[in-house]
Amino acid sequence: MSHPPPPAAPDGATGAVPVEVVGRLFALTRNLLCVTGPEGTFLHVNPAWERALGWTVDELLGRPLLDFVHPDDRVATLAASRTVRSDGALDPFVNRFRCRDGSYRWLSWIVSAPDAQGRCHSIATDVTAQRTAEARLRASEALLRETQEIASIGSWSWEVGTGATTWSDELYRIHGFAPGGVEASYERFIGLVHPDDRARVTADHADAVRVGGAFAHDYRIVRPDGTERTLHCRGRVTRGPEGAVVRVAGSCQDVTERVRTVEALQESQARFDRVAAKVPGMVFQYVLAPDGTEALPYVSAGAREIYGLSPEAMQRDPQEAFALVHPDDRAEWARTVAASAATLERWGWEGRLLLPSGEERWVQGAAQPQRQPDGSILWDGLLLDVTDRRRAEALARRQYELLQAILDHIPAMVTVTSATGEPVFANAEWTRLSGWSWAEARTLDLLAELYPDPAERARVVEFTRAATGRPGEFRMRSRDGRMLQTSWATVALSDGSVVGLGLDVSERGRLESQLRQAQKMEAVGQLAGGVAHDFNNLLQVIMASTRFARETLPSGTPAAEELAAVEEATARAVQLTRQLLVFSRKQLLKAEVLDLNRVVEGVTPMLRRLIGEDIRVLTMPGASLAPVVADPGQLEQVLMNLAVNARDAMPNGGTLRIETANVDAAAVEALHRGDVVEPGAYVRLTVRDTGVGMDEGTVARIFEPFFTTKASSQGTGLGLSTVYGIVKQSGGHVWVTSAPGDGTRFDIDLPAAAAPAPSGVAETAAPGVGRGTETVLLVEDDAAVRAGVGRILTRAGYTVLTATDGRDALRVAGASARPIHLVLTDIVMPEMNGRELVEQLTARYPELRVLCMSGYTDDEIVRRGLVVPTMALLEKPFTPERLLDAVRAALRRTARREG
Repeated sequence: MSHPPPPAAPDGATGAVPVEVVGRLFALTRNLLCVTGPEGTFLHVNPAWERALGWTVDELLGRPLLDFVHPDDRVATLAASRTVRSDGALDPFVNRFRCRDGSYRWLSWIVSAPDAQGRCHSIATDVTAQRTAEARLRASEALLRETQEIASIGSWSWEVGTGATTWSDELYRIHGFAPGGVEASYERFIGLVHPDDRARVTADHADAVRVGGAFAHDYRIVRPDGTERTLHCRGRVTRGPEGAVVRVAGSCQDVTERVRTVEALQESQARFDRVAAKVPGMVFQYVLAPDGTEALPYVSAGAREIYGLSPEAMQRDPQEAFALVHPDDRAEWARTVAASAATLERWGWEGRLLLPSGEERWVQGAAQPQRQPDGSILWDGLLLDVTDRRRAEALARRQYELLQAILDHIPAMVTVTSATGEPVFANAEWTRLSGWSWAEARTLDLLAELYPDPAERARVVEFTRAATGRPGEFRMRSRDGRMLQTSWATVALSDGSVVGLGLDVSERGRLESQLRQAQKMEAVGQLAGGVAHDFNNLLQVIMASTRFARETLPSGTPAAEELAAVEEATARAVQLTRQLLVFSRKQLLKAEVLDLNRVVEGVTPMLRRLIGEDIRVLTMPGASLAPVVADPGQLEQVLMNLAVNARDAMPNGGTLRIETANVDAAAVEALHRGDVVEPGAYVRLTVRDTGVGMDEGTVARIFEPFFTTKASSQGTGLGLSTVYGIVKQSGGHVWVTSAPGDGTRFDIDLPAAAAPAPSGVAETAAPGVGRGTETVLLVEDDAAVRAGVGRILTRAGYTVLTATDGRDALRVAGASARPIHLVLTDIVMPEMNGRELVEQLTARYPELRVLCMSGYTDDEIVRRGLVVPTMALLEKPFTPERLLDAVRAALRRTARREG
C-alpha cells in the first residue's frame, strides 16, 4: 500500500520542495504525520502510525480521528481543534490515542489551522514514556513528603561558606515550628539542641567539616513549647573543586517514640530476664527460617543448669545444643518439631540429653509457635529438667510393678474397699478363690454373693468397718457354690478406705486335722514300738517255758492241753505284736524289686476263698506296669486286709475290683492332698468295693489303730492301720474315698523302681533240725531270756557260755579254755551294744561266727548303726526250732569279719 504524500506547493513557487522529496520525508520520519479533512477524518497518514500504534494506513484512512481518542480526552481535543492562534496554528494539546491492541498511548499534537479546503496538517509525537516518568516523579515526590511526614523525617542543608540553611517542611514540624514559620539557620538549630547534648553535636559537626565524609548521631532537642524529642541525624559532606567542604546536607528523624519503645523494651527485657532467671528450667526462643536455618534469639541463664552451656554459646551455635539430644531420642525430637512447624500447634517433647560428661539428663519442653511476616516460625518455650521426676517415676513404677507382682502372686487375697464401702480393688488370688472377675464383681451385690448368710454378712460388715488388724474367720461362698473357710485381717488407710488381707484356711483346717491324726498315730506307733521290745522278751520266756513244761508231760493230759492253749495264745500275741510293729513302721521289711501285677495275680485265688463266693473279684492289671521295691509278703498282707474290710462292708455280696496303673507325681499329689510327694514315677494299686461306704467321720479315723466299726468279737481294729504302716514304710501314700451307699475306694501309690535296690536286713533260715556240738557264747542282759535260750541250746547238744552284757562277754571269751564257734548276742544292751561287742570279738577271733537277736525288730537299729546288712538277725520272740535253725545256718556260713 502506497502512502500518498500531502499536497505539495504549486509548481514554480519560490523555495518549493519537490514532491518526491516531500514523499520521502513523509515516509521516513518517526513522527506520526497525518492530514485530516473538514470532518476530522484521516486523509493521509505516514507509516510511523503502524510502527507506533499498530494501525495500517488502510485501517486509518477515512475514519474520524476522534474515534481513536480516549473517551475522557475527546472534549478537550475538540476544544483545542477550534482554538486558532494568531500565527494561524492551533494550540498544542495532548491526548490518549487507542492502539490497535486496545491499549492507549499518550500523543502530543501540533496542528496547523485548516486550509481553504478545511484540511489540517498534524504532527503527533508519542510522549507516553515522558508522561509516565512525570507521573512517577510526582508520585515519588508526594510519597516522599508523605513518608517524611509519616516517618517524621526532615531534610536539611547548610552552605558552609554563606551559612545559608534550608529545612524541609517536616523538619520545621519536628522542631516545633510551622513550615516556613521561622528563618532556618544553623544557630537556630544549635539553640534547639538539649544543653546536655549541644557540645557533642557541635563537635561532631566540626569533625565532619574538618575530616569530611558522613556522620550520624542521636541527640535531644527542646522545642519552643518545652517538650523534649530525640532525633537521629545523618549527614554527608560535599567538597568543592578545590577539595574544600562547601556544603553539608542530611536528614533528621524524630525517633522519640522508638527510643522510648527501645527503653521500655530494654526495661521489659531486664524484667523478663530477672523473672526467667528465677524460673526453673530454660526459657528460650527458637526460630526456624524458610530455608531451614535455625536460630535461638533468646536463651535464659537456665541453659547452664540444663545443657552446661552459656546462653551466648547456644545463641552463637544452636547446633551445639541440639547435638546433645540423646541419639535414641533425636528422631522423635525432630519429628515433633516438624509436626509443630507444619500445623503451628503447640510443641511438646520429653526426652534425654547426653551431656559431654556422659551424664544422661531428662528434659521436658513445651513451646507455642507463631509464623512471622518473613515466613519463618518463632517458638516461645520453656525447657525443664525433669531428671529427678523421671527417676522418681521410674522408682515408683518399679515399686508399683513390685507391688503388683506381689499382689498378683501372693497366695493371699488382697482387697481394697472405699470409705463408703464400695469395692475398689481385688488381686488375682481373690479372683481365683471367689471365681468372680473384678469387672463382674463390681456389678454385683458382692457381700450378698460371698456371704449368703445374713448373720455372717453382718459380721463381715462390722469386721471391715472396725478394721482393727486382728484376724477373723468367715465362711465365704465361691462362684461355684463351694463354701470356703477364710481368715481375714483389715486395716484402715488415711482416706478411710480399708485394705483386707485374706487366706483360704479350708485346707489348713484339713491339714491341721491330718497333723493331729498323724501325731496321734505316731504317738501310738512309738508306744507300740516301745512296748513291743519288752513284750517280745516276755513272749520269748513264755514260749520257751511253755515248750519245756509241755515236753515233760504226757500227750493228751489236761495239763498238756492247757499248755498247748497257752502256746496258741502266745503265737497270737506274737502276731499281734508284729501288727503293732508294722503299724508303727518299725517292722523290718524284706524289700525286693517286684511286679505288682504278679503279686495281685498270686494272691487273688486266696482272696476269693477268703471273702466268699457271693463277692465277685475283678482284677484289671495295668499295661507295661513299672516295678516297685517292696516286701511281697507285706503287700499280700495289704491286699488281704483290704479284701477282708471290703467283705465286711458287703454283707449281701457285691464286687471287689483290684486295679493297677502307672501314674506320675502330679497325679499322686492331686489325690493325696497334704502329703509330701517326691517327684518321679509311681505305681497305683486301687482296691474298690460296692459296699455300704463310710461317712466323713469314719473316713477321718479309718487308719487309727484299734478303731473299728465292727463288733468287738469281729476284729482288733488293726487291719487298716497295718495297711497304713506297710504303705508308709514302703515310701508310699494311701488315700481312702468313701460315702454312705457309694462303696469305698483305697488308692495306694508306691514309688516306681528305677533299678534293683539292695534288700533289707533279714534273718537267714536253714531247714532241718539245728542240733550240734559247738560252743556258743550267749550274751543277753535279760536273765529270763538268757536262761530260756541257753536251755534250748544246751538240750540241742551245744556247749553254752553265758554273759550278761558286752564287757562280761569279753571277759568270758578271754577266760574260756575251749574255742568259741559262735557268738549269739542281743543288740541293745547297756554300756556296750551288740555291734561293738562283735567288732571286738571278731578282731580277736577271726573265725568266730555271729548271730544277733533283738526284740527291737525295727529299721531304727540299722539307722543307728547297731547292725550292718551282713550281720544275721533273729527277731524275738522265736520258737526253739527257729533258734536252732538260725544257729545252724550261722555256723555253716563262711567265716568273715562282721561290720
